[in-house]
Amino acid sequence: MGMTRDATLDEVCALIALMPDAKVVGQEWSGDHARIVVHVAGDALEALTHAAWTANVQVERHASELGHHVITASAVPRDMLDHGELQIVGIHLVWHLLRAGVLPQSTGQ
Repeated sequence: MGMTRDATLDEVCALIALMPDAKVVGQEWSGDHARIVVHVAGDALEALTHAAWTANVQVERHASELGHHVITASAVPRDMLDHGELQIVGIHLVWHLLRAGVLPQSTGQ
């Protein structure tokens, strides 16, 4: 059995929190969509935007908070993933964090 959608959202937020210059300041559900509010600067914004773009997820500037962006991702099952685009964002964040040396590489042993 896979993770719940709440656990998936928590995991994606934890991955974002590992990025230098990114801090999750809020998360919530709106129907089947997760909304993550992130205070982000520098290279972290580019990495988040790329991860979102590749997952077909929106990243928009917060309407009233300078430096804050809102990521809105569907958690409707898709392509054999229980939590769809939210999970895809998480996958792309893991790849980014591996390339950046934030997450340890597996040695395969």
